[in-house]
Amino acid sequence: MQESHSQVIKVDISWEALIKLVHWFYSDELPNPPSGCLWFNMDDQEKLFNLQPYVELCWLGEFWIMESIQEACWNVIMSCLDSSKQLSIKIIKMAYKLSLWKLVDIAANLMAPSYRQLRDSGELEEFDDALVHFIYSASIELNHE
Repeated sequence: MQESHSQVIKVDISWEALIKLVHWFYSDELPNPPSGCLWFNMDDQEKLFNLQPYVELCWLGEFWIMESIQEACWNVIMSCLDSSKQLSIKIIKMAYKLSLWKLVDIAANLMAPSYRQLRDSGELEEFDDALVHFIYSASIELNHE
């Protein structure tokens, strides 16, 4: 990002996220992803494609201290996140890379019931050790409740 008096501000987000950001700047509303039957009939890749811009904007909102867009994105992400285990797996990786710790924690809690299955299937092998520890800790907490 450059100085505020500069003609150019460089933002490291996808084109889809940028479109949503511009829409939000002009209307103070964040467009929602597909919902209902459209959402439930999408495969996990399509769901991730639709949810990724909101994760990016959540990070940008935190980085630029734009609480209203961060909260709007957070609400969208939370409403969609528990629809698929695979979606949680992909979102937790993305959130971890962007240091969105609150989202990492929530995704880890959603994945916690499946920890043993994920470990036994080898799906956790591609994860960073710290991320596996997040999920493992959430699993331990779940078992103690």
